[in-house]
Amino acid sequence: MIQLIYPEKTQSLFTNRVTELKALEFYKDKLLRGEANKIAFIGTRRIGKSTVLYEFIKRHSADRRLLWAYVNLQNLVIEPLSFSKSYIGLATKWALKDATDNFPRYEDPEFCMLQLQKLHPRAAEHVYQFIKASQNRDIPLKSLLELAFSFPHILSERLKRPFIVIIDEFQEITAFKNFKQLPEILGFLRAVLQAHNRILYVFAGSYVCLMRNIIEKSNSPFFGQIKPYYLNNFDQNDSRLYLGKLCKQSRFELPVEAEKSVIQSTAGHPFYLELLANALDEAQRLEGIELTTENTQKVLLLQLVNEKSPLHLHLRYIYEDARGSAILHGILKALAKAEPLSITEIANRLSRKVGAIQIALSELMKVDLVTRKNKNYFISDPLLRWWIYFKFYHPEGAFSLQDQIVQELSDDFREKYLQTTLELGRAKEFELYYFVSKVQGQQVGGVTLPAFKTLIKNYVLPNGDEIDLFARNKESWVFELQWKNKLVGMKELQKLKKKIQVDRYVLISKRGFTKAPRAYAEDSSDIILWGAEVLAQA
Repeated sequence: MIQLIYPEKTQSLFTNRVTELKALEFYKDKLLRGEANKIAFIGTRRIGKSTVLYEFIKRHSADRRLLWAYVNLQNLVIEPLSFSKSYIGLATKWALKDATDNFPRYEDPEFCMLQLQKLHPRAAEHVYQFIKASQNRDIPLKSLLELAFSFPHILSERLKRPFIVIIDEFQEITAFKNFKQLPEILGFLRAVLQAHNRILYVFAGSYVCLMRNIIEKSNSPFFGQIKPYYLNNFDQNDSRLYLGKLCKQSRFELPVEAEKSVIQSTAGHPFYLELLANALDEAQRLEGIELTTENTQKVLLLQLVNEKSPLHLHLRYIYEDARGSAILHGILKALAKAEPLSITEIANRLSRKVGAIQIALSELMKVDLVTRKNKNYFISDPLLRWWIYFKFYHPEGAFSLQDQIVQELSDDFREKYLQTTLELGRAKEFELYYFVSKVQGQQVGGVTLPAFKTLIKNYVLPNGDEIDLFARNKESWVFELQWKNKLVGMKELQKLKKKIQVDRYVLISKRGFTKAPRAYAEDSSDIILWGAEVLAQA
């Protein structure tokens, strides 16, 4: 089955994502011990979420103790009847391990029922109920969706095996809000899924803002129900590894200075790394250009303005995918021409009312096309900004502006990488809050946590300093994240102790600790040091 969605050529390019794979394996093992969970992988478009999920399936789908299903909601029609048929069909195809490229047959519920009768007659009975419901004169849309979403649970119960259900592009589920006959979809879905006690649900989503609203907003039905993991761009080491694999696959060499320029110009975004590397390979083979830093930058600019280039087509798709009225495109054009802009400045440039601009900006932020910082707005992807600028304002001027563009791209990516890091830090703080609230009263990371009466995320001290998580029962505890790619030393520990006086300090490091704080913690009952693996236990 996995070969249909994850060809060998793509498999050979897989790079790192160790943390994400460990998390998936951790929850798989929990499922085999009888504990069901829901987790999510969130990141911008083409960052590599689906690839991580494919790799996980590839490594473990031969495990006969488990049932598997992978569903990408972008490939399904978000209409209750069509969706329900496809969802049941995909679950059936995966349960039967049918590796032939014949999915259209499985969109027929009667075909699924016949196939399932060979596997388990009582599972086929559930599909028969769906067929009967779909043949009613007044089709009960809610019942159809409930039967579809319940189907993996039925398969798991009938076949007596736990099930891993992976739902990619999960944010698309919100499109069911357009059907007035249906209840609020997230509340409805949670009510259906909460009875599935033998299923690990793995969600993935590309629209970071929308996915965070689903998972982290206190008024969301899924608040506190899904453990989030956030994918970022590759760091420099992983970017080099990935470029090395791309070059090996294409059998060409990328000089060190060109490699540095590629990484700098793309900020380590996997998809942009691949597009630019392929373009450089083509330019060297067909045009014989020398791969210098300057020529690498010129190839990038050519990719932006050449209407047939993969990068140009990708960015055009993103721009045109800003569905809705012309006001959305108008905002993007205004920001491409002169960003950042305040909401009032945008309204003045488009001769629109501020209220209408505010609604449109909310839509653009939901799909991560626009970001707000200090009451100003800018286009989230610097390459998209320059693409819009060339397309509508300066179609012949890419090379006359080469130095300015390259410098601004570098500056933009650096600033927006830092902004993304800050946002991911906030997401990590939520993950910490979720973790502690779930495991309080249990032994974890070498210590028994109390059952706290108070948990305050982003606790602000009188002097303005902030603590990631403050907790209190009979004792006061603080939890502080150090989520950088370096070992944490005594300096960070002493800084935390100076911030606030409490009974216990828990310091969590992504990369680990130097010898000094480890020795200090061994002799001090108030200091607790956790590595990244502790957070992965929830």
